[in-house]
Amino acid sequence: LSPLELAYFVAVMVLSFSVRGSAGFGGLNAPLLMLVMPAKIIVPALVMLGILSSAAIVVRDYRYIHWRAVWQTLPYGVVGIVAGLWVFKSMEARFIEKGLGLFILCYGAYPLWRIAHPPRPIRIAPGLLAAIMGTTSGLVGTMFGALAGIFVAVFLDILHLPKHEFRATMAGTLLLMGIARSLGYLSVAQSMSRC
Repeated sequence: LSPLELAYFVAVMVLSFSVRGSAGFGGLNAPLLMLVMPAKIIVPALVMLGILSSAAIVVRDYRYIHWRAVWQTLPYGVVGIVAGLWVFKSMEARFIEKGLGLFILCYGAYPLWRIAHPPRPIRIAPGLLAAIMGTTSGLVGTMFGALAGIFVAVFLDILHLPKHEFRATMAGTLLLMGIARSLGYLSVAQSMSRC
């Protein structure tokens, strides 16, 4: 990295992890960092940094973790992680980067679409929502190294947890999913080095 790229990298990391530290999740560091580094390097690195960030919150606030919510999403998250590892291993970095761009565009366009198409109230069983959001969180987080928290937050939001419990539960869930993703990346790297 050039000195300018290094300064950009540090600024993005400080800003995004400040957001993550206060909210328990968040930050758009992956797309911003992919401007100066390839996805196949930045994605696993961000997962490792996410583990450290989540661990710092969990160590301080572990007594506020709503463990039932964690266990409702985690098994599905592992399913999504396995699928995400297959995609991550199979795709070239440029396709991952383009996929992230497309995902962010769609995610940004959805609220605009919702202006003209207000949502109808729907009732979805919490178990089904946990399955959908856990799987999506694992898949997206593994493919892009970011944005996993959005989907866990959707599930946790229906539980109406107090702020401290929401933040601690989010951090606990992302910590465990991050560890699973890291083990998956290590496994993929070892299998690719044998080939």
